[in-house]
Amino acid sequence: MREISSLLAVKLDANTLFRALALDQVQVVYATPNRWTPYFDEVKHTEVVLTDQQYWDYKHQVLAIRHLEPWMVTLCVKFIEVVMQARPKALFRTFFQRDAQFRDAMRWYARIGRRVWFWELYQFFFVTKRTKKTITLSEFWE
Repeated sequence: MREISSLLAVKLDANTLFRALALDQVQVVYATPNRWTPYFDEVKHTEVVLTDQQYWDYKHQVLAIRHLEPWMVTLCVKFIEVVMQARPKALFRTFFQRDAQFRDAMRWYARIGRRVWFWELYQFFFVTKRTKKTITLSEFWE
């Protein structure tokens, strides 16, 4: 994820996108800029905010986003997840779906999602240590 605007930059307006996708459960993920990926060339001059590679996965922000601190990005991502999953249609399908198997699956996913959502916030604010020094992605790999 290079810029928060690229996360939200969609040629369709949000309502059209939501209706087209009809999503009930959403997870927002980060792009991981590993050296062997084509994405690396696009972002090699971007600042790294997390140098511990054990966290280089789709659930952790690795690259800085211009004008936003990592805590702001995390809260924006969590807000997007809540807004998408708290839509009336999504809630209705989660709790009042006629198909019992589908309803049970949605409820299971919602229970797990709630636990993961709080766990990720706890990990971000109290466990994961971000780098203090300024280093670009290409410097990190040198």
